[in-house]
Amino acid sequence: MVGFTVGCGTTRPYGRAVAVMDQPSRTVEIAGGQEGFEPDLLEVSAGEVVQLVVTRTGKRECMEAIEIWLDEERTVMRELEVGESAEMTLRFDTPGVLGIATRDRHFGASIDVRGPGDDR
Repeated sequence: MVGFTVGCGTTRPYGRAVAVMDQPSRTVEIAGGQEGFEPDLLEVSAGEVVQLVVTRTGKRECMEAIEIWLDEERTVMRELEVGESAEMTLRFDTPGVLGIATRDRHFGASIDVRGPGDDR
């Protein structure tokens, strides 16, 4: 992947996130179902610590594993049974776009990491 497209065809660079043990400012629940991820767009602020809870709600084979991008090269993959959740607390360090996808990258969601003054 070279980047993600968000909004009016604008290509944004990759953001950067790191797994942390810090207390999150909020928890975002994401369902991976028959039609993809809900919500399919998350907006976070650079520097924000967020706990992501991804739950497999659909029986589609491609939802057997989810992949979360931490930067342009690093991802984390979690295998999930129907009804099972994967939790990860991330600090979003660099503005840009990250993604969440199925193992085969058939469905995906975007994480838009916004920096100061980023008013898209």
